[in-house]
Amino acid sequence: MNMKSKLLVSAALCAMFASSNVKASDIGFINDPVLMQKSTAVQGILMQREDNMAKLKKAISVEENKIKARAQALEENRENLSNKEIGEKQDEIQNSIRDLQIRVQKAQQDLQEELNAAILKFRTEAVDPVVKDLARENDFEAILNKNMAYYIDEKLDVTDKAIERINARMPKLEMNTIKLEKNTEEKVAPVVAQEAPVKIEKKTVAKPKAKMAKKAKAKKTVKAVKKEADEQ
Repeated sequence: MNMKSKLLVSAALCAMFASSNVKASDIGFINDPVLMQKSTAVQGILMQREDNMAKLKKAISVEENKIKARAQALEENRENLSNKEIGEKQDEIQNSIRDLQIRVQKAQQDLQEELNAAILKFRTEAVDPVVKDLARENDFEAILNKNMAYYIDEKLDVTDKAIERINARMPKLEMNTIKLEKNTEEKVAPVVAQEAPVKIEKKTVAKPKAKMAKKAKAKKTVKAVKKEADEQ
């Protein structure tokens, strides 16, 4: 806590004491930095963040090595490519670099938001209820951060009690794991359902009766002529 903040808090306390019947013994104190350091839940989420950051760095390193390999391959094969092909491949590499920078920035932002959400949950679901209980049990009108005061009576410091109760109330807290998003080239394109082939059934077309009768008559005439020729 800097000097300006301490002076502001001291002035606020003086104003509070002067405008009410609140006595110094009616104010309790908790050392907030010590509470955070000794909270098993807070230390747990900080370890989770460090582990998540290490995994992100590893994933980023893999992506960077892929881009470097592409750039090196371009240099080695430059003599076999036209100026147009070289320019196109250079543009592709630059696009990959920009894409990676955007994905890294988003992952870092998401990780910070996860940490902030976890700390907020810790304070609202663990710290606030315990502080209220301690204030009620000790007849405190208020409980302030110990670091905001130049001096307090140790009998008014309830930091150890707060830590013990908070750890019992919330021994651990889980954070969601943040991963580096895949680049555009690695994203799987949606599968388009193929239409089933249309089967064309062969239909037997009925021949006209008149045409069939004519054909039968012609066959009959041919047979008659053949029979007459045989008899002769």
